[in-house]
Amino acid sequence: MKTIAELMAALKAIVAAAEAEDRVLSDEEVAAYEAGEKELAAAQKTGELFARQTAYETPVIDGFPAVVIQGKRADPLDAAFSAYLRSGHASAELDALRFAQTEGSTTGGGFSVPDTFLTRLTEGRKAFGGFGQAAEQITTTTGAPLAWPSVVVELSTEADIAAEGAASAAGADFVFGEVTLGAYKYTSTGTGNVPVKVSVELLQDSSIDVAALVARKLGGRIARKQAYDLVRGSGSGEPLGIMFGTAGDVLTASGSVPTYAKLNTLVHALDPAYRQGASFLMNDATAGVLENIVDSQGRPILVNQTQGIADQVARPTLLGYPVIIDQAVANLANDVQGIGFGLWSVAYVVRHVRDVQILVNPYASVGYVVYDAWARMDGNVQDAAAYVTMEGLT
Repeated sequence: MKTIAELMAALKAIVAAAEAEDRVLSDEEVAAYEAGEKELAAAQKTGELFARQTAYETPVIDGFPAVVIQGKRADPLDAAFSAYLRSGHASAELDALRFAQTEGSTTGGGFSVPDTFLTRLTEGRKAFGGFGQAAEQITTTTGAPLAWPSVVVELSTEADIAAEGAASAAGADFVFGEVTLGAYKYTSTGTGNVPVKVSVELLQDSSIDVAALVARKLGGRIARKQAYDLVRGSGSGEPLGIMFGTAGDVLTASGSVPTYAKLNTLVHALDPAYRQGASFLMNDATAGVLENIVDSQGRPILVNQTQGIADQVARPTLLGYPVIIDQAVANLANDVQGIGFGLWSVAYVVRHVRDVQILVNPYASVGYVVYDAWARMDGNVQDAAAYVTMEGLT
């Protein structure tokens, strides 16, 4: 079945053809136009009936109807969750998503969010940081400490040619290291344990997409902290960041501004086995400084370019390698790592526990609904040979 837009375009095309030739419509064109009108009327009526049916099926909780997004009939679970966001009262449809009950309470439990909302929340989290998306990602069903094998460096060990019946004189047994991945709880409440608040009047009177609003606010709060920790976390009470300490080999720049030679040396400090798929990691301020550096031929070493006409996003490259911009990375300074280069999916692992959980709490006496979300995560270096970093030298 054609869409309303397609049907209207077809009708317009029939009339436009006759106008362009300064003539009347032919009998065939008149018949085609009238047939199109009938299809258009049927399509419009179908859309009206779908909307009415959706209204019949949409849960209404305490006078708060669930939102229908983009004219589509919502999944019953998504509709129930939408109503939950507007009222703070969970319906029977959400029971299957209940995550945990606070001891002694029947209303203190959180809910895992439906796929539609989770996608929005995840997109909000990805808007911050860039490094986390490049690292290896794993998800577990529980938050129990996870012993994760770290990779033994095997860059120089070779095989051997052994005589018949003789033992090899080379080689060695594999020796695996181990890192422990925990599950730090990140909550969307800010300083002073203040959650996101939305007035009841706004929820009742506005046609805004409450789910999108909540996803942006909650996802942003969690993402900012997680992005920082994955890059600069100390490893004590928080993840060990990829740019904390000296897990990777460290080179020093000449002052706080690196030179072309130093950057080239940084690339070659990484073993060729890791360079295929490798990328730089830095913040936007550092990228701005590097845009002013040219090679021996006067060409900028960091360039921003799009990949084809349809791609409007500038993708920076440095010495031919992609650049990941992450604002959690520090500026180059004395004993501070400000540029990284590596194969991040091999160098670092991020562990998530289940999905994001959300709690909605209505405060009728003061006229607002508060939202809180939490996510459990940890990260650690799993192959220190897969990346190198640069720090400033004053």
